[in-house]
Amino acid sequence: MTLCIIDQLSRHSITGGAKIAATGTIDQLGNVGDVGGVAEKTVAVQRAGAKYFIVPEVEVATAKANAAPGLTVIGVNTLSQALRALRSIAERNQCRSAPRSRF
Repeated sequence: MTLCIIDQLSRHSITGGAKIAATGTIDQLGNVGDVGGVAEKTVAVQRAGAKYFIVPEVEVATAKANAAPGLTVIGVNTLSQALRALRSIAERNQCRSAPRSRF
């Protein structure tokens, strides 16, 4: 929810148009905490077409164990790390979708 709110309040999409899913809790200091059901959430986000899944660092092994090829699992410990990951994904996504020059 926090990342969605930040995306809505930003001038530009923080995802660069990439299909991204995220889970975890965020405390008032910006620390990301673990959640339950990551195995099931991993399957669900793949079915929904996500290409990236941001999870608490402590949940990475569970998410990767349930991820099919094509889903990149990214572990984070803080909101700042999650935002850096999104910027990196957005930059890569925009480079791939940029029109090619004719020159």
